[in-house]
Amino acid sequence: MINFKSSGFLRNAASLGVLQVANYILPLLTLPYLLRTLGVESYGAYALSVAIAAYFVIIVEYSFNLLATKDVAKNKNNLMKLSEIFSCVISIKAILALVCFTLLCLISLFVQKLHSIFYLNAVSFLITVGYVLFPLWLYQGVEKMWYISVINIVYKTLYLFSVFLFINDSGDTLVAALLLSMSFIMTGVTGFYFALKHEKIRFSIYSWNVYKYYLTSGFRVFISNLSISFYLNLAIPILGMFASNQSVGLYSAAHKIAEAAKGVYAPLSQAFFPNVAQKFSRNYADGVSSLLNFLKFTMGINLCISLCLFTMSGFIVNLIAGSEYEGAGVLLKILSPLPFLVGISNVFGIQFMVNNGMEKQFCGVLITASIISLLLTLSFVPIYRETATASILVFIEFFVMLFMIAFSIKRIKKI
Repeated sequence: MINFKSSGFLRNAASLGVLQVANYILPLLTLPYLLRTLGVESYGAYALSVAIAAYFVIIVEYSFNLLATKDVAKNKNNLMKLSEIFSCVISIKAILALVCFTLLCLISLFVQKLHSIFYLNAVSFLITVGYVLFPLWLYQGVEKMWYISVINIVYKTLYLFSVFLFINDSGDTLVAALLLSMSFIMTGVTGFYFALKHEKIRFSIYSWNVYKYYLTSGFRVFISNLSISFYLNLAIPILGMFASNQSVGLYSAAHKIAEAAKGVYAPLSQAFFPNVAQKFSRNYADGVSSLLNFLKFTMGINLCISLCLFTMSGFIVNLIAGSEYEGAGVLLKILSPLPFLVGISNVFGIQFMVNNGMEKQFCGVLITASIISLLLTLSFVPIYRETATASILVFIEFFVMLFMIAFSIKRIKKI
């Protein structure tokens, strides 16, 4: 059984809930203002640059949000091991960020649309610096999220007010990107400081073999994350190549609302991961039992969220974006199954497969999904544009969910 009354679980879940509010809900409050003030064209360019940065964030995060969390959870009373994990993960992420920025510069030289907004992309890329510094995985693993969550929401609240203060017309697109990036950087710096001062972590240099271990052990999950990012975060850049900035703006608005809705469930999932990892390491049957109880609990939550999005899509879009973006209501209705589908695939994929050494199958499902997504996107987006983009995303998530369930059930029956 899952001990939902466990103080560690509830405290971590509540703290992660605050973090989700900071990362999703507070920025969402600026969406109506940004849509109206920047205008469709400028907002489309802004959304495109943030989507590109989000793709690089996936690369920089590697697989540490899962595997480093699991390693920390297993060694949370071993300060020497925690210092090793912290030092190696931060160092690898910093190197990956440098590689990503170099890649961004090279791509911008050859792709005219990206070249024309290079400075906007460069400023948005600073978001990745924040992710390099912010050791969320450390605080998840040791189940000490509260202070970091409070700091995060403070900086995101400052971002909220700064948007209304400094963004006044369509010419402030670069300022909008800078304000968003700085909120992530300040959160990262604070998280890094707390790790060194309050957790007594020591940042050290290790031999190549130690860094190699963290790279190779998480490679399959990284490919999986990259595959997820491929069909999630590349949707907007690809749409931008075939459609107008207005189409990008409509889809971005609907997708942001759907992502915020998915974020309601995320704190439970993130808090449960180290909890179930420990249970599987001690007793497999206990881990399966906890997982199934967690599935029943979260299915109800995600079903309610999806039904609300479907039945109230027009009202939600009108409330957030205004009547000018009425077309986004249809897109949100199409995207409404996402919280339910992603919630189920998370339980079977992340919580079960990753915790039971099934990274190869997990990775295979997502790579296949990415290939199918790319083929469908190139075939239908040039014709049906934002409608096709939304429909393909839902279809791919349904595909992923089915195969995560199939592989998990097959493994459970074998044992």
